Amino acid sequence: MARPFLISGSISLSWMLSPDALIILGNSVGQSGIMFFTPFAIGLILSILAIVLIHHPAVTLGTGNSFTLLATSTGLLPAMALTLASRLCLVLLLPTGMLVTAGFSFNETFLYWFPNFAFSFLLLGIILSLHLIGNRIALVAQPIFIGLTLCCLLLLCLSGLFGPQELKLMQLESGDKFSLTMPLVFTALLLFLGYDQPSSPPSDSRKNNIWTIVAGFLLLAAWGFVSLQYVPQTKLSNSTIPYIISAREILGQPGRIIMGIAVISGTCGLVNGLFLLSSRSLQQMTDHIFLSSNGSSVLNTRIWQIIFSLFIGIFMATGLAGSEKLNIYMYGALLFWLIMIGMYCFTAASNLQKQQRRGAQYWYLLTAVFPLAAIWLICINPHATTLVVFCFIVLVISSTISTGLIWYHRNKINKSIQDSQGDIS
Repeated sequence: MARPFLISGSISLSWMLSPDALIILGNSVGQSGIMFFTPFAIGLILSILAIVLIHHPAVTLGTGNSFTLLATSTGLLPAMALTLASRLCLVLLLPTGMLVTAGFSFNETFLYWFPNFAFSFLLLGIILSLHLIGNRIALVAQPIFIGLTLCCLLLLCLSGLFGPQELKLMQLESGDKFSLTMPLVFTALLLFLGYDQPSSPPSDSRKNNIWTIVAGFLLLAAWGFVSLQYVPQTKLSNSTIPYIISAREILGQPGRIIMGIAVISGTCGLVNGLFLLSSRSLQQMTDHIFLSSNGSSVLNTRIWQIIFSLFIGIFMATGLAGSEKLNIYMYGALLFWLIMIGMYCFTAASNLQKQQRRGAQYWYLLTAVFPLAAIWLICINPHATTLVVFCFIVLVISSTISTGLIWYHRNKINKSIQDSQGDIS
């Protein structure tokens, strides 16, 4: 029981403990001070409700093919288009940015003479090798990556909480932006992403995911609290590396080294976790559409990791990782993830309503929260126009690919039917 929980929990935490999640947390805490923990707690409650709905035993999203349930409830084209848009944006864009972050962290913290991009490609090669050796190896490695990141952050939190009192700033201000409660709640929702993947065994999906994100919430809350004690809010809100600044203020150079380890292991955990999550979703989608006559998968699961690594390598080699727009695209990928969770919630709510479960209609209110959050976060973003254009282009491309695959598959089925009828006659 412990091993499946560790694997599913570490996949769920892969985004929460990633470097970019720590940036969102640090900037949010810096902008709103101690008052951020109120919307942060509300985000936790909404995420727990989403887990309760998505992993409801009567819905059985944790068993079989979850894409089939999506396609049945929302239609094949919308389910395909959003799955492609969400999973491909996540698995291609987030690793591109964070592998380079890990490369810079290694270069500046450990070996200044080692090329940062070479280290980024080295990490990508290691993750790909784990998947090529076997899916079981990649699953076993995931708790190691996330466990190391968790231990580093926990060590820094404990050092900050119980360190020399005279070094603390103790400026726990409330900030002047508490009026922006809804944007803060929606931003907090971004920190809990990852619980939409099923656990094994399926009956433990709900419990495992709830315990996982509660543990992640407590750790991130502790880290945000400690950061406020040691670093001025303005510095936290404006920094692109607030976690490094906080670690250095807490333990000096040793703290910087510990955070460097956390950044590298957290990046490995994110890339490996997204490879596992995205390949599973895309495999379920292709199995639903192109399942062979004997019931076996048409595509080998390893092909996905090769495709992911190829595109990530191209993005890093062509300079996308150094582009200012990459952060905007990565943010757009997170917004697609929010919408995807909303789609899972809608699927679960409609299934419960079909089964005439008591109060099933009220779950639709929760379903609306996630797409509303994505729209709101786009509207208040300084780069709203770029975000809208990016999301529109991604949806057009994914819809076009989905339409083409559906058309090809239906033509193939019709041709098979005609050939069989011709043989009979």
